[in-house]
Amino acid sequence: MSHPKLFKLFSLILILGLILSACAPATQAPVETEPPAVEPAATEPPAAEPAPTEPPAPTEPPAPTEVEGPTGTLRVAVATQPNTLDMPLTAEMNARNTAHGMFDSLVWLDDDGLVQPSLAEDWEISEDGLTYTFYLRKGVTFHNGEPFTADSVVFSWNRYKNKDLQWNERWNEASNVEKVDDYTVKITTTDPKPLLLRTIAQSWAMIPPKYFEEVGDVQFGTNPVGTGPFKFVEWVQGDHVTLEANPDYWREGTLWSRPSSTAPSPNPPLAWPPSKPVRWISSAG
Repeated sequence: MSHPKLFKLFSLILILGLILSACAPATQAPVETEPPAVEPAATEPPAAEPAPTEPPAPTEPPAPTEVEGPTGTLRVAVATQPNTLDMPLTAEMNARNTAHGMFDSLVWLDDDGLVQPSLAEDWEISEDGLTYTFYLRKGVTFHNGEPFTADSVVFSWNRYKNKDLQWNERWNEASNVEKVDDYTVKITTTDPKPLLLRTIAQSWAMIPPKYFEEVGDVQFGTNPVGTGPFKFVEWVQGDHVTLEANPDYWREGTLWSRPSSTAPSPNPPLAWPPSKPVRWISSAG
């Protein structure tokens, strides 16, 4: 092919390219746009703090419940007829067992035979063994409400040391009983008495002076008054003696009773009525 033809062909291609480029749509420069504003997520308002509450008014502790004293009834069926319920003058063991729970002494013997405080809280013995000083328990009353004091001790000794009374030798181991003050007594002996405290524990029942002077020997023996854990209720002679728990007893945890029984007393004249359960049947020996 000659050069003029090549030139024409090349010119024709060039023209055609210009025409095509002129017909193409113009391209626009990209428009920068701001991103849409993002609205902040709605937040809940902070919870309101609860209004301060007043603390509950302090409650007073319940008043302590008053502890009731011991209650109940003890019926005693005895195998023999007691000669008296005046404990220091009882003639035999059945009568003594029946009366014993109504009285206290200055001291008592525990299960090991040791002397323990009772109506006397403490005592001292002189070096020569002739003088005993007892410090009495305060606040003790007899069953009739009469207070127990040193006067009660002196009166009891003066009554039972009477030579005309049975068992007076137990009281005459002391040569004198003296009131020092309302709650102190001094007991003296003529010679040392190593068993005096044991004798006092077993035999020296304290009695109320005013009541005894009002009723006398006989009525005191049938309607006794002491400071013990049981109070006298009734004595149907030939039948039964009834005692009830002393609700004002000064010592706690000492009341006792044996199992109930409806068995009659071994002595037919004193047989207990079957309709009334017996708490204690005293032995015949």
